[in-house]
Amino acid sequence: MDQLTGALNRAAAIKRIRAIDRTSAQIRKHVLILLDLDDFKHINDSYGHPTGDRALATIAKGINEVINEEDVFGRLGGEEFVIVLRNVDELDVRDRVENLHQTIARSTFEAENREKLNVTASFSYLATSKPLHDFDELYSILDQALYQVKQNGKNQIIDAYNEPIYLPSSAYVPVQP
Repeated sequence: MDQLTGALNRAAAIKRIRAIDRTSAQIRKHVLILLDLDDFKHINDSYGHPTGDRALATIAKGINEVINEEDVFGRLGGEEFVIVLRNVDELDVRDRVENLHQTIARSTFEAENREKLNVTASFSYLATSKPLHDFDELYSILDQALYQVKQNGKNQIIDAYNEPIYLPSSAYVPVQP
């Protein structure tokens, strides 16, 4: 358990996600969401790490209030989180993702100087009825889609399965030591 946010830590979240089997009904989907808080470094740099910690705790509390008990919520590191909404009717997928996006945007927290602040998030998601045991491959797809959202202005949602992902070839060039 991540002590600051109450979310599962990276290892526990990935283990739980990999254990998720296929959905029982074809109209039901598991929705795997990767989200990253926008410009979070600015909060830490401008207001201090205690304010950044307060932001993370506030956002995690809001997420926990709108997800179901069987859903999975984990902190992958820093300001990056993963959520699996389980057994969602395929007609409700986009609404559930947008609800989470809005929950974060509406969350307010207080800086050390008592200033009211908020933060937005960029989301990538995919909905599938298949088992989630190949988390690394799914994470790679979501991460590429999230990179595109960040390049296109942040505070957006992209369906990594149904929307085209256009990344510059430089995004795939390995960094030379």
